[in-house]
Amino acid sequence: MTATSDTLLSTPPAELVAADLTALVATTPAAERYAVLSEWSRQRVAAEAASLANTGGGVVIIGAQQAAGGAISGFAGGGASMAGEIASIASDLGPAGAHLVAHAIVDVGGAPVGVIRVAESVAPPVLVETDGAIYNRTAAGCTRVLTRAGLDALTGRERSLRERAEKNLNAMVTRNESGHFNYMTLAVTIAPRVTGAGPYAWANSNQAALVDRSRGLAARWSFEPGFVGVSAGEIVVAPAGEVGGFLRISRNGTVAAGEHLRRPPSATFIPATELADRLRAMVELAALPLRGAGGGLVVAAVSVECVRDLRLNVEGGLSRPASRDTATVFVAERYLEDDSELAQLTADVLAAAGALWGADLVAGTGAYAGEAEDSTNDARTWHGITRRTERRVAGARGHGSAR
Repeated sequence: MTATSDTLLSTPPAELVAADLTALVATTPAAERYAVLSEWSRQRVAAEAASLANTGGGVVIIGAQQAAGGAISGFAGGGASMAGEIASIASDLGPAGAHLVAHAIVDVGGAPVGVIRVAESVAPPVLVETDGAIYNRTAAGCTRVLTRAGLDALTGRERSLRERAEKNLNAMVTRNESGHFNYMTLAVTIAPRVTGAGPYAWANSNQAALVDRSRGLAARWSFEPGFVGVSAGEIVVAPAGEVGGFLRISRNGTVAAGEHLRRPPSATFIPATELADRLRAMVELAALPLRGAGGGLVVAAVSVECVRDLRLNVEGGLSRPASRDTATVFVAERYLEDDSELAQLTADVLAAAGALWGADLVAGTGAYAGEAEDSTNDARTWHGITRRTERRVAGARGHGSAR
């Protein structure tokens, strides 16, 4: 047999059992996705993990024996020092390491075998912090990057992943626009930095969760199972008609949650605090399939359509009117598997939307109609601070593409 099962790639290490590993005996793991080591070496394991993060992700197995042709022949264990050091591999990959690796030690017939699952980095190159080295991965296994061309290939890949995520998000925003002056759209759209069908597959398998009325948007629009429509390219949850809440999950992993509304006949829309509640519900529902599929780093934006001249009710009167009819405001990138990051993403969305009206949506306050507009309210908005590598991810996340 020349290939391994995908069990180790798709199963969290903490859920693996001995049978998952013994099933690999007599198979030859693909070197592009698997690193097989006979014993523990922190420096070697960190290098292998970094090489996987810089390519397509994969698994490091520590404590496996291999025959001459590379086939796994058995398991002798990774050694006594592995248990005390395996958790340090995350920090060896820099600030983003905690989001890139997960590990477990599995008892295989009395032998402790280490398994480290490594996610694909969205911002290569990932460096090994202990020596600053950069590693790539090919069919020959782990190789150190020693040339400018090799480094350019990794940074070019980061740029390609970012641009693809932005393209997916913008396409979803366009897909959700009503395109009619009598209707308005409010939506939150989230795109994974690494495109994949995981959120689509999760949503298809958990359709009841999409219409669970314990969540704000589903409750507000009385979602029910009959609202769910599944096609080869996307899953849509929406009632029939021009007005209503919606959830759309694309096969590329991009998710949008929002509302199509009739534009009010007067210039007054809704209270700022109510808009905050609606946006919170949109973030909650849009994040659901992505978190169900494992989270990861995402690009997100709040978009509005046909809102020019509408005002919000704020404390003491009305906010200043929205100066733009249509806007898509990107916010800083976040890791969705982290609850605190999700909370910050929600806060970012509320702040971005509030700026369109010069209002604090949480407090329900804002500049009154007639007051001078903030000259810094430029049509261009920023994702965050330019970041070439995940070594800087400890600060504000994001990148600096202007809109």
